[in-house]
Amino acid sequence: MNYFDDKYLHSIDQRGRLQLPKDVRTGGKLKKGDPLFVFINPNAPRVLEVRTKGQWRDYQKQVEALPPSNAKREFYRLIRLSTVEVTADGQGRVVIPQTIRERCGFEQEVVVVNMGTYVEIWNRKADEQKYNDMLRSFNEINDQLF
Repeated sequence: MNYFDDKYLHSIDQRGRLQLPKDVRTGGKLKKGDPLFVFINPNAPRVLEVRTKGQWRDYQKQVEALPPSNAKREFYRLIRLSTVEVTADGQGRVVIPQTIRERCGFEQEVVVVNMGTYVEIWNRKADEQKYNDMLRSFNEINDQLF
């Protein structure tokens, strides 16, 4: 498996292109023309999940291994309707389609976050809000421990 490291602040240019950080390109062994699969995670706040072809296959296998259910069927439909394949260019840029940028509330600045076996792209304001929410939860648990 490929692993990504760190958190990065990046910009989406006027053409909708996002240059992936060098560590992400290196960790994902990403080359010009390689496909990436982007999927909108609809949890609040919406974030964009990005996986290499191998990571996408692993994700699909995990979904397929789940027992049959209505929830699995609906999950599968959402994945099929929300996933877009994009291609990296020679500089490690990918075009994030406008509809996806709008659904995720992306403005010019976004945050690229390491999630271990995939990458999340966050609206910068949503990232800051989520951090504050996590900080409150951390403080609540930490206060119980000490």
